[in-house]
Amino acid sequence: MSRRFRNILLATAGSAVLAISAATFASANIPSIDFKGDAAGAPLSDESDAAAIPAPVSAAPLFVSADNTGICMLSDDVIAALDRDQAKIGGEVFRLADNLTQDFADSWRREAGQTPVKVSGVIAHIFGHDGETAADVVEFDAKGCAMSRTILSGDDFATLINMSGGLAV
Repeated sequence: MSRRFRNILLATAGSAVLAISAATFASANIPSIDFKGDAAGAPLSDESDAAAIPAPVSAAPLFVSADNTGICMLSDDVIAALDRDQAKIGGEVFRLADNLTQDFADSWRREAGQTPVKVSGVIAHIFGHDGETAADVVEFDAKGCAMSRTILSGDDFATLINMSGGLAV
């Protein structure tokens, strides 16, 4: 079921809502990743389920320079970093269309029980792990700097895309 979901997500995403930044699929050994969230991908229906989708991670500097200080990573730099990850573990790197970006971020924070914030972009690296799909999602602030980076299950990512008016999977 998850392989079918992954194939549907990747095929549909490329043709409709998401603009593909990189489209090469490579196979490789995938490192162990702890998936969190609603494994069934069911839409969340009430406040008691709010913690099922992890909140965006932004408590520490996302990217650091050689002297270990936080730096502003712009989307082109993040895409380059995710492209390097893609070369190692496979998958696809996508940039959410501008008209989907804010709705996606608002849906994510609403489901995670957080206050919405202004975002200027969202980039995701969708990849496989042990027959499951995951998404490494990076959001950008109003200045264009990466402000959050979170690993979501493929089901959680698809749920948020659907909630924000994206794909019908």
